[in-house]
Amino acid sequence: MADQDAGLVVRDVTVRAVVVPLRRPLATRVGDFSQWPLLLIDVTTEQGITGRGYLAPYLGRATAALRTALDDLGAGLRGQPVSPAAAYAAARGWLGLAGYQGLALAAVAGLDIALWDALAQAAGLPLARLLGGTLAPVPAYNSNGLGLIPPGNVAEEALELLEEGGFTALKVRVGRARAADDRVAADLATPVMLGENFNGPRAMYDAIRSRACDLVMPDLMRIGGVTGWLQAAAVADVTGLPMSSHLYPEVSGHLLRVTPTGQWLEWQDWAHPVLARPFEVRSGELHLPDLPGNGLEWDESAVAHYQVSL
Repeated sequence: MADQDAGLVVRDVTVRAVVVPLRRPLATRVGDFSQWPLLLIDVTTEQGITGRGYLAPYLGRATAALRTALDDLGAGLRGQPVSPAAAYAAARGWLGLAGYQGLALAAVAGLDIALWDALAQAAGLPLARLLGGTLAPVPAYNSNGLGLIPPGNVAEEALELLEEGGFTALKVRVGRARAADDRVAADLATPVMLGENFNGPRAMYDAIRSRACDLVMPDLMRIGGVTGWLQAAAVADVTGLPMSSHLYPEVSGHLLRVTPTGQWLEWQDWAHPVLARPFEVRSGELHLPDLPGNGLEWDESAVAHYQVSL
């Protein structure tokens, strides 16, 4: 699958911060979340097409720092062809000395997602089809709840979560006091999954080579966007490891349709408050919209309501 710029030229990159409420407040070992910060990214082109993506940096302080990185890298795209591969390679060169991980890679990922969306729109194809896949439903598990809640409440909430979209699988969050207790792949018969903290495809490869896991679940922001995901999917394919997603269900759904060892999509509705057309889940499967691009479109009145200054 070749990366073609379709004659598109970047006119501008805009980034807006919003803080949206979570329908189910979530308690985790790293903190309690009743709201969720998002950075909405729009890459406008001289041809009138706008590519979209979003990032979820978890915390307000990280959101401000990531916004700065996005603005800086976005300025470098103005006047350039819409070429995700070229932008990805250029960013590696720009950031090589300072470090190509963490917030830097996250910023690259956000722009990459929007650039691929613009390409797919220009081609008149959903992203999954542009990448050579289909729009078949994607098996999903519900990750909207089951944080660190009192044990007596778990069964009731689990049943509610299963009923929300006809799910057959859920995510249950746990926490351990010692990090050493989480590095037990060599001693367990139960398969161990890692991945939401992989900083780029090479970090995933290193973990697999070290036999640290049996399953992988990259995070779209940390793995490097669409381009990083495709590289990671190739690694999972040649090593035979099943690959699932972490967060970002809308774009990750498209990518799992072209992931040879694709397994589960992690489903959350956390971006729904600012989406004009939230994606649909039925019978425990995500149904991708048959629309050009990745399917993201902002509800501008909701964006204005939830927008914050950084």
